[in-house]
Amino acid sequence: MKKIIDAVDYKIYLDEKFIKIEDKRVDKTISKKEIDLMMSDIIENSNLKNILIKTGENTLISSDARKQFIHLTKKESYKIGIIIHNLPQRILVNFTIRVLKRNEMKLFINEKEAIQWISKN
Repeated sequence: MKKIIDAVDYKIYLDEKFIKIEDKRVDKTISKKEIDLMMSDIIENSNLKNILIKTGENTLISSDARKQFIHLTKKESYKIGIIIHNLPQRILVNFTIRVLKRNEMKLFINEKEAIQWISKN
């Protein structure tokens, strides 16, 4: 997996079948502006491949950021796997999946399982 961006708050890696965002933040709430920056980097570098998001430890996403993420990913057909670390993240991600009504978005607690799922056609 090739690292293509090493920003202050996250790293982005490019694989043949997916792009991986690894959030480096800890104990922080992610803002709409931060979602916009990450999604801009993803779109610019990925040709909209499947996306694997590894959340930061104890990070949450603000209401505005969640709405922006939903808006940016709602009509796309690629897979999105989200690796979480705790119950509050699980609740927020499950809520987002229900709002989006996407079969191709899934929650994981194990990175290996997430990679296996997102790498399948």
